[in-house]
Amino acid sequence: MIVPGKRLLWLLALAGLPAVVVASVFSGPESDIAWAIPDLLLLVAMADAAGCLGRLNGIEAKEGDSIRLSKDREGPVEVRVLNHGAPIGVRFGLAFPATFETPEPILAMDLAASKKVAILPFVCTARQRGPYAFERLYLEADSWLGLWCVRASRPLKLEVRVFPDLRRDRAAAAIFLNRGMDGIHVQRQVGKGREFEKLREYMPGDSFEDIHWKSTAKRGRPITMTYQIERTQEVYAIVDASRLSARRAGTDRDPFAPTLLERYVNAAMLLGAAAERQGDRFGLVTFAGAVRHYVPSGTGKAHHDACRNAVYGLRAEETSPDFDALCVFLRNTLRKRALLIFLTALDDSMIAESFLRSTRLIHRTHLCYCVMTDPQDAQPLFAKAAPGTAGIYDALAAHDRWEHLSALTSNLAVLGVRMRVTTSERYVLSMLEHYMEVKKRQLL
Repeated sequence: MIVPGKRLLWLLALAGLPAVVVASVFSGPESDIAWAIPDLLLLVAMADAAGCLGRLNGIEAKEGDSIRLSKDREGPVEVRVLNHGAPIGVRFGLAFPATFETPEPILAMDLAASKKVAILPFVCTARQRGPYAFERLYLEADSWLGLWCVRASRPLKLEVRVFPDLRRDRAAAAIFLNRGMDGIHVQRQVGKGREFEKLREYMPGDSFEDIHWKSTAKRGRPITMTYQIERTQEVYAIVDASRLSARRAGTDRDPFAPTLLERYVNAAMLLGAAAERQGDRFGLVTFAGAVRHYVPSGTGKAHHDACRNAVYGLRAEETSPDFDALCVFLRNTLRKRALLIFLTALDDSMIAESFLRSTRLIHRTHLCYCVMTDPQDAQPLFAKAAPGTAGIYDALAAHDRWEHLSALTSNLAVLGVRMRVTTSERYVLSMLEHYMEVKKRQLL
């Protein structure tokens, strides 16, 4: 594609204006000469346009590896190009999504006449996590005389993966900054432990509860079971990606507040980092209308990358959470007793009733915790100053929702499922406090 350049437009304007003036004032040879100047300029422009055909044919975009960026952190999107033709100065551009911010969407570079790959570093900041595909690279170069601009595009296979930035969360300091007395440390565990270690002969002071009666009857003398503290436990984060997770985590007046799903994803990844520090095995489950991702518990860098790849493109779905299918899946898949931390919202009465009913399938096999953000419209009736006549109905509705959450917490406690309602700012910290309490008290 060839479009007129600024130089050509200025020349046509400067050459056409005197021709019109001379033709309107004079007649005869002077008028013919004045009109010949624009015609001569058009011939030169046509020759320049014919000479720039195929000027960008020797440039191609090379396929590159997937690029990883962190949300809200500036980073480069590198595109590799190769020039098979003569040296040329080219302007390159990418069609960035609306969620990307870049100070220089167009990069100018002089490509040498060699087969050496040139790298175009587009600096940008991604405001939303997820996968992004760039399929076209746009090129523009000037003609030999600079009267025209030659434009073209090349197919491009480039994938950019935007991951959550965990270090921006204040709770991450407790995990990533482990200096001196700061940070999360391996917790001192009390008690004798629950994991069987070996059998030995009875010694004075041993509890009668630890006597292994079958071995005692077989050997004819008291035999005692000894236990050890569980060093490696399984911890699973259950992330809800249903319709309620698309709500803003802050107040309704803050349009830039992260969604609940963003809080869930950050909390799940930070829980995995904390479990790694404690020597536990971390697993991940995401669900909405059905189970979307399942990463078995494990440790190591490869396992951490697998968890990140499972959640970096997670989006909230327009459906209600199916806790029945989730709990059936957990019951059939997780054979070993594990700590299950549900990152969900239960301020909807129908969803809360479904969660209460479904957890009866797994509450005896696994240790279940639930952490949810405090709804802005759920509070006791007299928590604030007495509302006026216009706000009394809103206050009664908020009290009804608060009473519903209080009753739900009590009903879940009967089943051994603990629920904590916390603010959005302390969401990650509250979840980590749950986990550290389980480790310290050996509840698992």
